[in-house]
Amino acid sequence: MTNAKILSGMASGVLIMFFFGCWWLAIALPDMRHIPFWLEGIAIAVAATVMAGVGIIAGKVIRATRAGGASSLTERSEGRKISRRLRWIIVAEAAAICAASFFLSRLQLQRDILLGIALIVGLHFFPLARVFGASEYYFTAIAGSLLAIAALWVPVEPARHVFLGFSMGFVLWATGLAVLYRAIHFKGALRASAG
Repeated sequence: MTNAKILSGMASGVLIMFFFGCWWLAIALPDMRHIPFWLEGIAIAVAATVMAGVGIIAGKVIRATRAGGASSLTERSEGRKISRRLRWIIVAEAAAICAASFFLSRLQLQRDILLGIALIVGLHFFPLARVFGASEYYFTAIAGSLLAIAALWVPVEPARHVFLGFSMGFVLWATGLAVLYRAIHFKGALRASAG
């Protein structure tokens, strides 16, 4: 694949992780009475860093698109294969979340639905790591899964929401920052191919 397509995919991944990290953090906020100032500052700093990094990657994508030629037939085929695998992973994740929500509701275990979603979100990073060759996703898969399991021992529902929301949100943001770092390091490959 061309450098522009690789960087574009990385930027998309970072944006998705940023968005869902915000979603998880939003789950925690209603159950918190007072957010510590330092924690609020960290969240704002990480959000600003991620968004600035996405802007940097977007600029690189534009420059790489102008500098690079058209992708070959093999590269387009590889891109379609990755897209197809990604779609199946997303469909499987969505189906698993729906099934878990349905069955946990039927079993009168509504308080465990968020825990089930966290576990499924964590597990879905294992196939993503393989498809994209991104070792950062193995960390996310393991951390997300372990956090979901650890939440079983948080007995009170508001505390469980805060624990899962903040921990899953920050795991996704940390992964986004790791991918962002890798994308920014991709700069040398861009110069080498353009020069």
